[in-house]
Amino acid sequence: MNARAIDILTNLAGNRIEQEEKARKALADEAGDMAKGLGRSTIRKAMEAVADAMPYRLLMEDQESDSPAEAFLQLHKSLTR
Repeated sequence: MNARAIDILTNLAGNRIEQEEKARKALADEAGDMAKGLGRSTIRKAMEAVADAMPYRLLMEDQESDSPAEAFLQLHKSLTR
């Protein structure tokens, strides 16, 4: 895989994972405030952020293989399962 594609995927992964972490933190903060109810929109945002970040997390984990093509095949297999 060429360096530009790796840079693009790394940036996308970083952005999606960062958004996921922010959404999870917001959910945890809201859940921890007993004076305030847990809002559906906060739960939905966290779920959407997790779903959005999942393929990138899987790709980053599978990227440890020797072949980039193998990493994409493993990602495809994981997502279609």
